[in-house]
Amino acid sequence: MFPVETVRASASPADRSAAAPALRPRYRFAGVERSIDDLIERTNTTAIAILRDGELVYEAYPGAFAAPDVRLRMYSVTKAVTSVLMGIALDEGLVTSVAERVVTYLPEFAHTSFHDATLFDLLNMSSGSAFTEAFDDPTSEIHRWRRSVAEADPRQMARTLRTQHPAGVSFSYSSVDSAVLGWVLEAASGMTLAQLNSQVLWQPMGAESNAYYYTSHLQPRQHLAGSAFCATVRDIARFGDLVRRGGVANDRRIVSEEWIARFHRPERDHLRRGRLGPHLENYAYSYKWWSSRRAPGAIMARGIHGQYVYVNDASGVVIARAASYARPEDAARDEETEVAFNEFSRMLAA
Repeated sequence: MFPVETVRASASPADRSAAAPALRPRYRFAGVERSIDDLIERTNTTAIAILRDGELVYEAYPGAFAAPDVRLRMYSVTKAVTSVLMGIALDEGLVTSVAERVVTYLPEFAHTSFHDATLFDLLNMSSGSAFTEAFDDPTSEIHRWRRSVAEADPRQMARTLRTQHPAGVSFSYSSVDSAVLGWVLEAASGMTLAQLNSQVLWQPMGAESNAYYYTSHLQPRQHLAGSAFCATVRDIARFGDLVRRGGVANDRRIVSEEWIARFHRPERDHLRRGRLGPHLENYAYSYKWWSSRRAPGAIMARGIHGQYVYVNDASGVVIARAASYARPEDAARDEETEVAFNEFSRMLAA
């Protein structure tokens, strides 16, 4: 078991109407018309919540231990939360610019592979550090990272990564980039990541349930801003709706509209669709959010084992989904999920 730190819910959570149990959206995949129940079964869905224009219109909890108040690990959806926290830090003057270098806030990363990396580079998986997340490869750095979280010091492990590319020129998916970004936020704010999230995001947006981060096991315990956030799907859907509404939630502005707009438009050629590398040809990436050829007009936060937040501004639809794929990565289930979510979005907008 890992230690955790609580992210406090709001004392006055944002209201959500009860789900409409009769809603049964459908989709067509691989030439066969299917229902949302089929998607739930075929993608090992644990919990799912759908909002339309901010109202809860569907939820289901087919997982053995799932329920509206059960907090589920969202894996790399955590990265999207971290990106919003960085936008708030910029709004509040805790951080000056995404053009600032990491070492401005974390001098211990001088003369490491992060020496020249900027906050923009970390936000866009472009630090240049040599790190792979190939879960089926026992030599991949992701396994060394996980061991450091369980048995050692992940911050020290991050400082040992070699340089693969110059900073800012190439996309390379790395949970360590996001972890370092979280440590920047802690250094800039003087708070732990959980404290910062509670104060500037989770409580102001009207979350109805406490969330939590798990931390590294040994002292000094480190927050993990790339993979360790656990929350209810209802509150994750609220978070997605904040993004859909351009940074507004619970009748107040949480983060600037300009920051949210960045999620929709990659700012460098190497982040555009077709440029991210093998197995990612359908995707573009911007500030921890994905866009997919299979879901035009939407942006998504994604995590291993099938975690998703789907946000479609035009239709007003947000979908939060926790799942338990048997393997960390399953391209076929991801494809079906994205096609289905886009079909649900079109149906609900009609």
